[in-house]
Amino acid sequence: MSALAAQAGVPLPLTEEVAADIFTGTFTTKWADAAAAASGLLDGTLYARYYDLPAPQAWPGGLAAIATERRGKTTADGFTALCKSRASQAQASGGSDSPVAVNGTILEQAQILTTHNLAILVDALGLRDRISSLAPELADRTFALLTRSLQQRPPTWRARLQAIKNAAYAWRQAIYFLSLCPPPAQAQALARLRDQVQAADNDDFQARIEPVIDGLAHVIADDRFDADGSAPDPGGGHRFLGWTAGPHWILDPAIPSHTT
Repeated sequence: MSALAAQAGVPLPLTEEVAADIFTGTFTTKWADAAAAASGLLDGTLYARYYDLPAPQAWPGGLAAIATERRGKTTADGFTALCKSRASQAQASGGSDSPVAVNGTILEQAQILTTHNLAILVDALGLRDRISSLAPELADRTFALLTRSLQQRPPTWRARLQAIKNAAYAWRQAIYFLSLCPPPAQAQALARLRDQVQAADNDDFQARIEPVIDGLAHVIADDRFDADGSAPDPGGGHRFLGWTAGPHWILDPAIPSHTT
C-alpha cells in the first residue's frame, strides 16, 4: 500500500504489521505522524473515548517532536514511550516475563493509536462519506465474526490466545466503524450485538463476552474507562485488548496462564 500511495503521489504515513518476536522496541517517526493524524481525525468520537486517544494538540511540538537519530533513522521516542506506558494495562494481569508477550502489548497500543491505517486511508482517499453509509453493516459483520470466533474453543492454549488477539483486532475495527455513525446508530448496533450473543445460547461464551459488551455500552453512554481499562461502576465492563502479559480475563480463570 505504501508503494501504491507513493506511485499515486499521495504520501501517507502507513504503518506495517510488526511481529512481536522481532520487535526491537522502537518506532520510526511515521508512526507518530500516523498517530497524530488519527487523533485529529477521531477527536471526540467513540473510538477516541474507548481507547483514550491523546488530544490532537498533544502531538505537534510535543509527543511527535520527541525523537532521536539512531543508525541513520529517526526514532519516535515520544510515541514509543506512550505505547509502553499505555501497555501497562495489559501487563498488570498476573505477571509474565515473556518478552514476546510484553512486546505484543506495546505493538497493540501502536496499532490502536494509529488505527492501523484505517483512519489515514479513509480520510486521504476521500472515503469517509462512503464508509459512513456502510459503517453500521460493517460493524455488524465484524461483530458477527468476533462472536463466532469467541464461541470456539481451540484445542491448544496458543490457539486460544491467537483467537483472542484476532477478536480484539476485529473489535477495534468495529469500534472505528461505529465512530463514523451517529449515537442512535451506535446504540442500535450495540442492541443487535446483545441479540447475537443471547441467540448463541452458550452460557460460557455469554459470561466471557459480557464485560466486553458492557464496556462498549459504558463508552457509548459518553463515559470513559478508568486507568486500568475498567468502567468505574461495578459490572460496567472492560476495554477489550488482545495481548496480555498474564492471564486474559476473557478466558476461564481455571485454565493455566501461559502467555507465549
